Amino acid sequence: MAPTSHSAKASARAAANTSSEPVSDWLLSLGEDGLAAFLPWIAVSHPLLTLVIAAILLGQALFLIVTLYRFVRAVFARAAGRRSAVQLPGKQR
Repeated sequence: MAPTSHSAKASARAAANTSSEPVSDWLLSLGEDGLAAFLPWIAVSHPLLTLVIAAILLGQALFLIVTLYRFVRAVFARAAGRRSAVQLPGKQR
């Protein structure tokens, strides 16, 4: 679960850092801090609820990773298609 959560956090951080306005980065950081304080408390108080929350967060993380992977793959495929379609002057294929 740790590699998945790290990948999701890194992906979300990369997506937020591309924004030119600072508010989304601040809100993301505050949300991370809130979760870091909330999850250990809820784990001690309500273990079954913690399991449900962890499963939901894991599902969201997997969805985010798959979505970003497909996006990056499409960008590279589009870039590769443009490079192969361009012919240099004087060269025949």
